Amino acid sequence: MFELEREIDSLRELLNAKDRTIVAARRENDKLHEEIESNYDILSQIRVDLKLLEDIARIDPTSTRRLSVTLQHRLTKIRNSSDIHEVTRQTEEFIEKLQRRAPDLTDAELLVASFLRIGYATSTIAATCCISERTVENHRLHIRRKLGMSSHESLCDYLEQLDDHAAPTTAK
Repeated sequence: MFELEREIDSLRELLNAKDRTIVAARRENDKLHEEIESNYDILSQIRVDLKLLEDIARIDPTSTRRLSVTLQHRLTKIRNSSDIHEVTRQTEEFIEKLQRRAPDLTDAELLVASFLRIGYATSTIAATCCISERTVENHRLHIRRKLGMSSHESLCDYLEQLDDHAAPTTAK
């Protein structure tokens, strides 16, 4: 009888693990769906802008240049959202570890930390996320504070150490 109860408990644990996997997969699917919808909206707007650009090019070449810059910005946004998704996907385990150490990190701070971990410079993070360098610097500061790091410790070293399965030490 005891072995049967253990077997049942084991099966329950297995079902719970599978349920968690399904929930995680659904979340990932929802994120991808949102990204696709967002990109579709941007592409739809680009189509409208291209038609407008054709009409304006016949009348006013100066306005054409401004609209062209707007289109380039929208296309960059699509490319950058793909980069962000790829970094997030590749760093899921790292993000989980970081969240265990500092559960109050925001999504933006987790994203910046992920980019820092793989060696992106502040300017590159800013360009990829379509935010200012000052915003990235503020996120870095908040990450340091939430991790309890002192100002003389290297955030990048800490994040790399965390990713290497070591237990980073912070001097408080």
